Amino acid sequence: DEQNKTINQLDKFAFNFLDTCHLSKMICKYIVLSEAYKIPMVLRPYQYYAVEALVERVKNSTKNGYIWHTTGSGKTLYQSNHLASRLDEQVFVLVPRRFLAENAAETVAEIAGYELGDEVGYAVGSQSGDVSCWNRDTRTVFATNGYALASGIVMTATTFVLDEVHEMSMDLSIIRALLHRRIAQGESIR
Repeated sequence: DEQNKTINQLDKFAFNFLDTCHLSKMICKYIVLSEAYKIPMVLRPYQYYAVEALVERVKNSTKNGYIWHTTGSGKTLYQSNHLASRLDEQVFVLVPRRFLAENAAETVAEIAGYELGDEVGYAVGSQSGDVSCWNRDTRTVFATNGYALASGIVMTATTFVLDEVHEMSMDLSIIRALLHRRIAQGESIR
C-alpha cells in the first residue's frame, strides 16, 4: 500500500490495487512493453507508489525528495524515466560513472523501444571530447557528474535526479553546492 505495508490477503490486495481506475492508470502509464524481451513489464506496487509520490512532490512543491531502496528495485531505470514522461521538461539523471550513464540510457531505450538519443539519451565526455547521444528534445538524459559540471547543465537545467549519492565525490559535492545556491537565489530547481 501507500505506506509500503505488505498486503498478504488476495482479496484486500485486489480491492486496493486492481480497482478499475487504478488498473487503467497502471495499464496506461506503468506498463512498459519491453522490445528487448518481447514481454510487458509492470512496476511493482512499491515502485508505483514511489513514482506517484515523487511526481506529486516535484509537480506541487519546491522540496527535494529521496528514493531509497534496494539494488535492483528500479530506481535508476524506471523511476527516472517515469518522472520524465510525466513532466513537461527534461530530466537529467546525474550518475558518477560513464558506464552507468551509457548503460542506463541504452537499457531504458531498448526496453521502451525508443531510438537512443530521442526520448532517452546520455551525456558523457571523454579525453577526445563530447561523445554524447542526446538533444534538447530528449526527455531523460543520463549524464555523468563531470559532464554536468563541465557543460554547464548543472547551472541551466531545472529537474535533476542525483543517482548513486552514496558514492560521494568532489564533483557531486560541487553539484550539490551549486544546486543549493541556485535554490537559495530563488530559482525553481526540482
